[in-house]
Amino acid sequence: MQLLFFLDQSFLLFAGKTTVAFEALALAFAIVKAAVGAGGELREVAQVIVVVHFTNSHSSSGRT
Repeated sequence: MQLLFFLDQSFLLFAGKTTVAFEALALAFAIVKAAVGAGGELREVAQVIVVVHFTNSHSSSGRT
């Protein structure tokens, strides 16, 4: 009977550690996904800034 109790406790400890590991993995995945999304947004903003800068400098070069 005591062996069965020990096995139950061991299983619960293992299940708890596995749950924590999966939660940590899910959090890491969410952080990476957010960072990749932010990087994509930053790239789009940078492209818009370059286009606006190029357009402004190109249009003002022909006029004084």
